[in-house]
Amino acid sequence: MQRFLSGLFGELDRRCGKLTARLSKVDASAWTDSVVTLARHDIDRIAKDAVGYRDDRSLRAPDHLDPEIAAILSRQYLSLDREARLIEWEVVPFVERFTRVDGMLSALSVRLAREVRWPQVPPLVCTCSSSDWCRSTYYNLVFAPALEGTTLLSLPDLAHELAHALFFDHRQALVGEWTAASLLDHLQESHPDAPTTRLVEIADDWDEYWLAEIGCDLIATYLLGPAYVWQHIRLCAGEPRSIFDDSGHPADEARLQAMLRMLRKCGLEQDAEGVEALWTEYLPTRDANRTHDYHYRYPESLLGLLVDQIHAGAASLSIHEFAIHDGAETIPALLATAWRRFLADPASYAAWESQAIADLSTQLQAEQPASYSMA
Repeated sequence: MQRFLSGLFGELDRRCGKLTARLSKVDASAWTDSVVTLARHDIDRIAKDAVGYRDDRSLRAPDHLDPEIAAILSRQYLSLDREARLIEWEVVPFVERFTRVDGMLSALSVRLAREVRWPQVPPLVCTCSSSDWCRSTYYNLVFAPALEGTTLLSLPDLAHELAHALFFDHRQALVGEWTAASLLDHLQESHPDAPTTRLVEIADDWDEYWLAEIGCDLIATYLLGPAYVWQHIRLCAGEPRSIFDDSGHPADEARLQAMLRMLRKCGLEQDAEGVEALWTEYLPTRDANRTHDYHYRYPESLLGLLVDQIHAGAASLSIHEFAIHDGAETIPALLATAWRRFLADPASYAAWESQAIADLSTQLQAEQPASYSMA
């Protein structure tokens, strides 16, 4: 066991050396320099700790390793290895593949944050995701699909990734003291005749997954208005799972209903009516069969309460809602205009979008920073 653990720590130290070598070859830009600096600092710390544990006297002794010490060292390795793999899986591919287009998207992220008075450092964006939009919370990186930057219709998803960081840091302000127990109480009030064991499972799902996901949808809708909701329907159109399937993410139908409530909360009744009309027509084209207990999982009273809390919480953080931007020359207004044009005349949309992206790129190019700080 001593040789095995000592070998693991030694191998981790060598892997850190390889990560440092890879990062030293990166031609870091004004955007990525701070990320590379932070990652190299973390690598040096991981390597130093790995060497310390590798050379620990307990792993050098010929005697049998005490099981408690072995368990401690095993946990230490697990923690350090996870940190190193985070850099290998996320930071290295991000900075190696960062291009001019990614600089434009990162500038868009910064501009959007400034326009809506975002209370956090905006993330960098790189089009190197192997699937959908996702984020690295620790390094404040957002991974986007390869064609982002060439279309406006899917850019609203950036707001959802922004929202995840906000929800993590400001959950208290946004949703208060929600817990599995308080969620269970609400579910039981909504459905007093439902089986308690099933409601306990549903409350756990809300606490662990659904509250954050639907909360982030609502924040994104608060920021971007109808553009985010239209993009949600676009995603549903390309998603093979049932709109009532909530294995993993919340059901798309429930998410849409929550977003409609937020549109109306923001005074965007006409947009809400347009979304609702299309969604009603779209449902029959998909597997639209609710499961027998679907109504237990997403009570309207809970969705309504969550909308009220998110709206009040975002306002308390002084974040601008979409209504402030509608008709202005801002990113939220541009994305709404794009979707309204697409829905009004899809045939002529491509030409309009091409010119709009060219104009936006020119503006963002002029806004490229001399440096970007993660602080």
